[in-house]
Amino acid sequence: RRRLRRLLKLDKLETTSCPLEVEVVERISEARYSGEKLLVKVQPDMYVPAWVLIPRTEPPHPAIMCLHGHGMSKDVTIGRPRSEQEKAKIAEHCGDYGRGFAEAGYAVFCPDVRGFGERDGAAGCAHIGQNAEVAGLTLAGLRIWDHLRCLEYVLSRPDIDRRRVGAAGLSMGCEHSMYLAALDKRISFAILSGCMRDLRHEGLDACHCRCSYVPGLFEYLDWSDITCLISPRPLLIQQGVNDYVPMHRVEGATKKIRRFYRLAKAEDNVGTHFFAGKHEFNLAGALRWLQQ
Repeated sequence: RRRLRRLLKLDKLETTSCPLEVEVVERISEARYSGEKLLVKVQPDMYVPAWVLIPRTEPPHPAIMCLHGHGMSKDVTIGRPRSEQEKAKIAEHCGDYGRGFAEAGYAVFCPDVRGFGERDGAAGCAHIGQNAEVAGLTLAGLRIWDHLRCLEYVLSRPDIDRRRVGAAGLSMGCEHSMYLAALDKRISFAILSGCMRDLRHEGLDACHCRCSYVPGLFEYLDWSDITCLISPRPLLIQQGVNDYVPMHRVEGATKKIRRFYRLAKAEDNVGTHFFAGKHEFNLAGALRWLQQ
């Protein structure tokens, strides 16, 4: 875990830490939950726009950090698309899982990742990643830093049950949930959807977005190794069998993770849900697993 923090350059980002400040800029009201749009200060002059949805049930609430996929946004995650493109993302990927969890009684926190949503600025991952590396940082590390600071805010809320705060995400959101749960033991469960596999060998055959690569990572760790750091906490690996992600790589990584959980005497805490679908989040399957 310490090595992973160093590879992500989180130790360097700690030198830019600042007091946590949060500003409410908008409020919404739905039948089963209310919502606030926030600006969360994560570095000097750097704010994360995010939605927090609070169910209309008695607090304290279990909570989920719902992290969005590549090309999506916090607004997709809560089912309030800002464009036709975002509306299509919801339809194609079932990307509004934050809204679904809120309707099921979970408080949810949905941030915009650097480079997407209101944090776009027409700069793609390659541009932001290049600038990060020049500064001796990593794009993945910057994004995970934001999630870690936002987790501090979630845990500070009196209406949240600190013992039941999880992370869930699709695709890039799966990757970020993996890192967040691996690095911070206060994440009590994780739902990794549509992305879990080892990337080292796959990356030799196909060029993915550079945001998936951390300099020096594969010398020590692959994604299944990072996921093993979540043990013995509850973990669900979810995958559509018709996804573009190769199922043999998903199954290979899952086998390794299961073995690790078995060695940790926590095999019952890891679940799998391989469903008849494509690159999408399966909310019904995630809720069934959570109820168990």
